[in-house]
Amino acid sequence: TNKKNERQFWTPTRRKAAELFEGRPFDIVMGVIILFNVGLMVIEADASSVCQDEHSLCTPEWVAVLNYILLAIYSVELGLRLCVFRLGFFGVRWNIIDAAIVLLAYVEVILSSATKLPGMQLVRIFRLGRLARLLRILKVFPMLYSMVRGVANTMT
Repeated sequence: TNKKNERQFWTPTRRKAAELFEGRPFDIVMGVIILFNVGLMVIEADASSVCQDEHSLCTPEWVAVLNYILLAIYSVELGLRLCVFRLGFFGVRWNIIDAAIVLLAYVEVILSSATKLPGMQLVRIFRLGRLARLLRILKVFPMLYSMVRGVANTMT
């Protein structure tokens, strides 16, 4: 009820945006986008595994373009969430995780643009940060979370 009392002072547009961001359909759409992103990561890993050049990531150009588009989508979503929820944004763990992943993605873009620098392994490490986005999938699809948890429990 405290959340409801606070939101009564919000503009109608802001309330509608909050409902959109907190709704299941939005979570499903973002979940599908994240799964698409994971597919691109698999393609990138495959391309890198056959790459002979140590100083290049050997990513197909179309994959790189799609990655930039996805980063733009994640950035817009993050910015809009911040505008809608303001300080309340920082009270939600998933928002902090998403913000960290997006920030890491920008660091990766900056580092990978300097491909002549040694230590491209660092860029690959930042790519692993994108895998953390999979955590969000588990939130969107609770049945998948139960399955992953069950598999993890059998391994211990």
